[in-house]
Amino acid sequence: MLNIHEKKKISSIVNTSQNNLSISEDHVSNNQSTDEKEKTNELSTNLSKRWKDMIKNTEKEYNNKSDHMDDKCRDYMWNKQWGKYLDAAHDNINKHLRNYNGSVNYKKDITNKWIQWAGEYLEVFVNALKQE
Repeated sequence: MLNIHEKKKISSIVNTSQNNLSISEDHVSNNQSTDEKEKTNELSTNLSKRWKDMIKNTEKEYNNKSDHMDDKCRDYMWNKQWGKYLDAAHDNINKHLRNYNGSVNYKKDITNKWIQWAGEYLEVFVNALKQE
């Protein structure tokens, strides 16, 4: 199955239409200390790995739970419908990473929750497909 969302990385300066994202000094607040910048960069790297792992796990679960569906329909629902949800979750994660007023711990907590929710919401999505 083509997975358009797996390559997305989390960063503190993201345009979600990009696949390869990186942190740029132009987008880091001058109000952040060097330590905060380093911690945010480290958090971004860790979140990117968690995001990719979540995508792989949910794709595997989706394939198992949607094996009764026509392949074209299943792929369409994953790439278009589920993809919209992943894009929204990705946008929210990055919004919180770009929040220069939030502490690194706050950013870590809220962004980890978004990744967790995205993984858990798959069950609701698959159940909705079964009802259609």
